[in-house]
Amino acid sequence: MNDRDFIELIEKNKQVFYRFAIRLCHNHLDAEDLVQEAVMKIWQNKGTIDKQQNIISYVFTTIKNKFIDSKRSVKARMEEMNINKNDIYSDINDYYKDENADIEKKFELNEATNIINKIINTLPINMKMVVQLRDIEGYSTKDTAEILDMNVVNVKVNLSRARKQIRNILIQKYKMKNYGN
Repeated sequence: MNDRDFIELIEKNKQVFYRFAIRLCHNHLDAEDLVQEAVMKIWQNKGTIDKQQNIISYVFTTIKNKFIDSKRSVKARMEEMNINKNDIYSDINDYYKDENADIEKKFELNEATNIINKIINTLPINMKMVVQLRDIEGYSTKDTAEILDMNVVNVKVNLSRARKQIRNILIQKYKMKNYGN
């Protein structure tokens, strides 16, 4: 793969990489850093990667690994400084493409999206990554397994458990909010 093809492939998929990174770290700047570091690492090693799909998988895997490394580093620093982690929030763009939709529908969509994102962000890391790649980005089970270095059965199990957990939390909150239970 020549340099131009590599750059085109990265440009074509950069928003997908960014959304994956933002789902992991919940911070726009950190997500941009993760994607940039991953792409730089792949750029340095691009001669050893032969197929386009391998490059895409390699970027996802590198983002995931860099995130895990940074979490370990942050966790160690937080333990050193005795700081508690309590900020769990995600921001997703591009939900308002239809300018003709009325404000109430936009508000409802935004509210539902925020609730679901908050729930997804509370999931264990493997479930969170599987949901992001399968349900949000639309990758196949096989591609998700390859990207996350899991077997297909583990992807299916994590996805099923994540969906069930999301559904149960939504049902519980809905009942609490509307029925006083």
